[in-house]
Amino acid sequence: MTRYRPAWQQTPCPPWCVQEHADADPPADRRHVGSGHPVPVVLAPGGRAVATSAELSMIVWRFDGSPETWVYLGDGTGQRIEVSLESARRLFAQLPGQLGRVVP
Repeated sequence: MTRYRPAWQQTPCPPWCVQEHADADPPADRRHVGSGHPVPVVLAPGGRAVATSAELSMIVWRFDGSPETWVYLGDGTGQRIEVSLESARRLFAQLPGQLGRVVP
């Protein structure tokens, strides 16, 4: 969480915000961002012949002044999913049941 509160900032940083804010931040960057948590994964082959390993980051964020918090899971390029916090909670709740039915 930044100690300095720029003039554009409408709401205080949430406890999980680690973003350093500045007066010169462009509007698209005026958001609260949590620390990234790397998750090693194996990606499905898709158009490739074999699966590949990767590291995805899980990050929560919200635009300043917005009540909606988002959950990002991605590699910093095109491989990503971003859903609302409520949607992420629904996905998390379904995961044990779905994985429990899978026989390796």
